[in-house]
Amino acid sequence: MLSIVDVAEIMAGLNQNFLKTFLAIHVINKVLDGEHLYFFLVEIENFNLRGTHMPQSITVEKLLRRMEYELQVKLIAGENGLSREILVAEINRPGLALCGYYEFFEYKRIQILGNQEIAYLNKLEPSQRAKIIKNLLSYQLPCVVVARNLQPPEELIAESNRVGIAVLSTTLPTFTFIKRLLLFLEDEFGPSMLM
Repeated sequence: MLSIVDVAEIMAGLNQNFLKTFLAIHVINKVLDGEHLYFFLVEIENFNLRGTHMPQSITVEKLLRRMEYELQVKLIAGENGLSREILVAEINRPGLALCGYYEFFEYKRIQILGNQEIAYLNKLEPSQRAKIIKNLLSYQLPCVVVARNLQPPEELIAESNRVGIAVLSTTLPTFTFIKRLLLFLEDEFGPSMLM
């Protein structure tokens, strides 16, 4: 029979969601009585503290490859930007940046352009739109995502190709896309076990 430590070490290599499901099933089936369950959970927590690893980044290409179906996302411009790294598990809607306010601009985050941002850009004169997009893409953004299958401005396509920032498109509504993306990023940047 395996000891609690043996089981904890085996399970530490498993996906965290699988671990939670596994524990829930065993609790429901009363495989562990109250005292053993407590020590089992304490040992898992102790092992987690010793063996936890937080990924530092993922590439845009990895995001695209792993989540193409679930996020209904595809590359539409800036192919040279696929190797850029996503360093934080957060997103940004750059409405204020598009209006010229860059103080506190969260450029390390994935930039999401929804209906409001695209409508605003489309109302501008082409020369003003080109200037705003050039300024936005002058930052080291990981990537830009256009939601709702909206048509991005030509200036965004041209500038992203020029500077090498990937522009992705999704058919999902903005809010739905953001929820799914944040779940993926949280899972990707969450603790994983070193074996």
